[in-house]
Amino acid sequence: MKKAVLFVLPLCCMLLQCAHREQVTEIEINPGTEKECLSVFPAKPFRAVHKIEADLPFGGYQTFIGVTEIYPDTGFIKVVLLSPEGITLLDAESTGQEIKINSGMPPLNRKDFASGLADDIRFLFIKPDGNIKRASNNEDGSCYCLWEKMDMRKEFQKEKEKTVIRELKGHSKIIRQAILMPPVIDGLFSKMTLQIKGVSGYTLSFELIQTEDTGNR
Repeated sequence: MKKAVLFVLPLCCMLLQCAHREQVTEIEINPGTEKECLSVFPAKPFRAVHKIEADLPFGGYQTFIGVTEIYPDTGFIKVVLLSPEGITLLDAESTGQEIKINSGMPPLNRKDFASGLADDIRFLFIKPDGNIKRASNNEDGSCYCLWEKMDMRKEFQKEKEKTVIRELKGHSKIIRQAILMPPVIDGLFSKMTLQIKGVSGYTLSFELIQTEDTGNR
């Protein structure tokens, strides 16, 4: 009888430890909070014109006019960069798999630059891929959401005065970070600052000039 008791006690301890671990890793998803996080991204196709101030690697600074056309349902993105004088520096489009350069001027017509710019636009305007892991409200009432896809994580902190979006590799290495500032005009934030981390990192500041609904593509 004593042997049975000795066997049962460790088994109970193991079960309690397992239950504790499951409780710690339990996914917390509030549907209302998830919807609030996703509201950051436009649901309808649109075309927008922004003034873009670029703080480029190694001290370069330039101002562009950016025209973006986005279809959230298909993931199609068209990006046109113009000089302040109206000269087309880059005209490219992407569906997320490939980048197609329609026209452009060196060095902005390089495929790696166009692909990186399309990824930046996708990060800002297209809702994240992957599985949602958390959607909850913090003690201060701000919304927090987290999505994961393989080793990439995308997290949102939506506060009253601003929204912060981060893309991380693993749990700590920040790849991109954006700060979105109200007011929101036709579903788009009036000002956004995007920072790309790393040795060749850069900062893009967007100021909304105008936007229009483009309908289905």
